[in-house]
Amino acid sequence: MAAFTTIDNAQENMGVKAYTGTNAVFNVTWDNSASMTPAMVILKRRNAAGDAPLLYDTTRGVNKLLETSNDEVEESLTSLTAFDSDGFTLAADTSGRFNSSGDTFVGWGWKAGTTSGITGGDITPDSYSFDTTAGFGIYNYQGSGGVGDTIAHGLGAVPKMIWIKSDDYAYSWQVYHVSTGNTGNMVLNDTAAFSVDNSRWDDTTPSSTVWTMGSGATVNYSGRNFVAYVWAEKKGYSKFGDFKGNGNADGPFIYTGFRPAFLLIKIYSGSGTGNWYIVDDKRTGHNPDNNYLIANLTNADDTGDVIDLTSNGFKITSTEFGMNADGKSMIYAAWAQSPFVNSSGVPTNAR
Repeated sequence: MAAFTTIDNAQENMGVKAYTGTNAVFNVTWDNSASMTPAMVILKRRNAAGDAPLLYDTTRGVNKLLETSNDEVEESLTSLTAFDSDGFTLAADTSGRFNSSGDTFVGWGWKAGTTSGITGGDITPDSYSFDTTAGFGIYNYQGSGGVGDTIAHGLGAVPKMIWIKSDDYAYSWQVYHVSTGNTGNMVLNDTAAFSVDNSRWDDTTPSSTVWTMGSGATVNYSGRNFVAYVWAEKKGYSKFGDFKGNGNADGPFIYTGFRPAFLLIKIYSGSGTGNWYIVDDKRTGHNPDNNYLIANLTNADDTGDVIDLTSNGFKITSTEFGMNADGKSMIYAAWAQSPFVNSSGVPTNAR
């Protein structure tokens, strides 16, 4: 019989770390001594509003950031100075954005690491980093403007979610999600619902070898530089799906097959508009007090009780429209703290 999962220690592939700023050089390490060099890190100030989530990755290099809450181009700032074997290193900070003294922050990181060996596709990335075990890859490429252009991802599994952003032009973040499909897109830095438009994905579902783009400027403008973040699903470690809200504080339960460490939720159906909600297991660390942040805003932590994280999924406990509107559909993306059952058949502990 096949094992439930091949990833017993999820924290070797995706990490969450809550930390307090020092305004000094600071080595931020994952909890539980996890040995994981992140290929992508997102940082967010928690205790005050006004600072955007900051996204870094190894393919663009240290000190180069994009902000998920807006369409701005890449910024160079002495900030995240190293991707370490057990976390990341931050510079001193008086701005309040990533390491200011006494301020509270959270960092989320994903593993990749393979930087050669990909072949095929119409567009060859200038640089990339991917990991087949974690099901995650980062790809820097130059757009061609062609219809139906493909890019090989090397993951060996079908991508379930893709984020694309131009780092040299002010285009919004484009999002593909398996539950909304290939006929349109969503925008990470916006509250808009799903929009039908085949210029992003050319009405073509990603395959286990490539993803396909249309000629839309926001993903494939000729001569512009783009970065794509691509996730495949791994049983017991990551899950991408959707659920229907009931508008009730006794909301739906969604089975993932693991205890979530990181959860992203967005309403998408009909005319429903709403934020991109982020919940993790470190900022408070117990039910029902799972604070949320918002990927498309610069808000501080919201302390409302909205979600319970369980040993095998999550339960909505709020009437918040953007994550539980009655009769509306929400997409989600989730990564594990630990699998519901490990590769030896041992169940994880509930919180």
